[in-house]
Amino acid sequence: MADQKDRLGYEVREGLNIPDEAFNKHDIATIVVTGGSYGGEWMLNAISMHTSPDEATAIGKIRTGKAPERPDLAIVAAASWLEEECTRQGLSLRVFKDKNSDYSPDAAPYFAGCLALIDRRIDLYHHTEPDKAANILKDRRMVDLSGRQDTVHFSTVPHGSYGKEYGPSVVHVRVPMGIATLADSFAGGTEKFYTVLASDLRPEHFIDDEEMRSGT
Repeated sequence: MADQKDRLGYEVREGLNIPDEAFNKHDIATIVVTGGSYGGEWMLNAISMHTSPDEATAIGKIRTGKAPERPDLAIVAAASWLEEECTRQGLSLRVFKDKNSDYSPDAAPYFAGCLALIDRRIDLYHHTEPDKAANILKDRRMVDLSGRQDTVHFSTVPHGSYGKEYGPSVVHVRVPMGIATLADSFAGGTEKFYTVLASDLRPEHFIDDEEMRSGT
């Protein structure tokens, strides 16, 4: 990767818009960002891999500053753009691979490409006591003990400042954004709180983080 001082600025020509059908049954979308250098600037398009190359259309576009024959800088810009778009949209950039080495030596200075796996699930954390955390992970389900509603409260920060009062252990879930409802945010927005219906939580949503569960 390039040094910070070498990083390219870029202009978003078209925001990243991943269609629902691009996500597989695990809520992962495979995205390719590719393009070329024109007058020293890099024009990069994001394309979803759920369609054939002949039918693919751009689902996002950026144009970078000038960096002739520096595809490495173009890929750094692409990574920054995808990270910013994922943060803005509540998505997660799980995998990012530089594919510049796929080009021939003659083409390599003028073309750039990368592959990304984008997850539309969100990682959430529920504070509780160690024995309760162990039981939750054993049963792979949660219930609302208040008896008032089928709602479980989560934070986006595993060891944030506002959840510890409920217990030292943390239950980690990874759920589709569609079942999580934003409730509030604190600490300048860095820690957000969501509610999820217990009935919407499935066994595969639970992540068995031993250290979090034990409270260490």
